[in-house]
Amino acid sequence: ISHEPPKSALQVRFMSRVPLAGASHTACSGFFSEAAHIPPRFRPRYVIVISTSREFAIDAFRLKATHYLIKPLDRKDVFEALDRCMEHQRLSPQLQLHAASGLISIPMASIIYLESFHKRTLIHTERETISTYDPLQALNEKLDDRFLQPHRSFIVSMPHIRAFYYDHLILDNDLEIMLSRKKRNELKKQYQYYLCRITREHG
Repeated sequence: ISHEPPKSALQVRFMSRVPLAGASHTACSGFFSEAAHIPPRFRPRYVIVISTSREFAIDAFRLKATHYLIKPLDRKDVFEALDRCMEHQRLSPQLQLHAASGLISIPMASIIYLESFHKRTLIHTERETISTYDPLQALNEKLDDRFLQPHRSFIVSMPHIRAFYYDHLILDNDLEIMLSRKKRNELKKQYQYYLCRITREHG
C-alpha cells in the first residue's frame, strides 16, 4: 500500500512484497538491495515492512524501516506501527520557515544543506528544494548542533559531510564548499567534536 499524503501529514509506505509465497531467499534479498538504492528524494519518510517471516528483519533494519510486521496482521499491529511513526515524527526536531504555501515545518534530519541565493534561502532536503525569504542567519539560529556553517552563504548538515579538508568540505551529493579562512580551525574542531559525539552514541 502506498499513500502520498500532504507534506504536513505523516508519510508512510507499507512494503508487503517480501517474502512472496514461494519466493527464493535470493529474490527477497535482491528486493531489499534494490530498495536500499532508491534515491533519497524518492524514499518515503517512514517504511513499515510486512512479511510472513522474521528472516529479513536485519535487512529491514538496514533499510531503516520504522517497524517490521509479521503476517497474519490484526488492527492492533497496524495501529501500533503507525503510532511508532507518529512518535518518530513528534520527536524529530523541525525547522519552521515561511514558504510560498505559508508557514511550514521541515524535519531537520531531512535537510542536506541550506544556501543563500539571490536574496532567498534555499533549503535542500533529501526530497526537494524549498525556497524562502527567511534570512540564512535567522534559520541558523533555529537549527540544532548537527549543522555547521562553513561559509557565510552555506549551512550544512554534518551527517552529509563525506570529506573534510583543510580549506573545503565535500557533501555526499558531491557538492564542494569552501571553508571560511578565519574560521577553519574552529570549524575543524566543531566537526571533530560532532564525530566524537556520534562515535560515543553509537559505540
